[in-house]
Amino acid sequence: MKCKGIAAWLAISCLAGCGVNWNAAIDSTYTYRDSDRYSPMPESGLSFLNIATINLSWISGNIRLVEADQGATVTETSTDMPMYYMVDGNVLNLHFVKSGTSHKKYETLNKDVRIAVPKTLKALNINTVAGSIEAAKLNVGTFDIDSVSANVVMGNVTANYIDFDTVSGECSLNTLTSVTGVFNADLDTVSGDFSVGLLQENGYSVSFNTVSGKFSSEYDNALSYGEMKARVSFDSVSGNFTIKKRNLDY
Repeated sequence: MKCKGIAAWLAISCLAGCGVNWNAAIDSTYTYRDSDRYSPMPESGLSFLNIATINLSWISGNIRLVEADQGATVTETSTDMPMYYMVDGNVLNLHFVKSGTSHKKYETLNKDVRIAVPKTLKALNINTVAGSIEAAKLNVGTFDIDSVSANVVMGNVTANYIDFDTVSGECSLNTLTSVTGVFNADLDTVSGDFSVGLLQENGYSVSFNTVSGKFSSEYDNALSYGEMKARVSFDSVSGNFTIKKRNLDY
């Protein structure tokens, strides 16, 4: 995407991506589609088997992702205003609060959610406004994050494709790898800085588009290096992009 208009597009798409009524979420109520099919999350949390896709819509707080051998498990810190969930086939949909909750009730609500992500997960889609997204290790087919100001800190991420969009959030990805050959990443920001670690034995190619942001790489500050195993597209207004060297045993 081009830098022109990126701020407005990212802000609107953050909640709209998971079916949230963006205008209502700001002005009056938090609403989403098919709300009659959703149920409140129990205080003890729940486990779900045979889940291929997880869609999470969050407002504020920490989102912690951990790797699981099988099955997805979800728990949260607040039970006064619990999150709501709905399983549609092999898709798990999660929302911050009950549809129809007024803005005055949830505007100061800051709660954390922990999701155990199965290694077999095909897609993980997160839409959030503020807070943080953390993970020590993840293995997922495609990984999509849309945020306004949430900071992202990831350890080792194995995926075929990632798409991270943010207005001002910082993003640090320790090591990115792919199990199918070439890894593809699409990173878009207004003013957030991104840092990505790539294996020394794998080359890369970067498409870098910015108004005033800066690019740097520990691989001779090159936009293209070695035999390409990672294809990265980075678009920003003033955000910077850094590539760091990583080893397999890092």
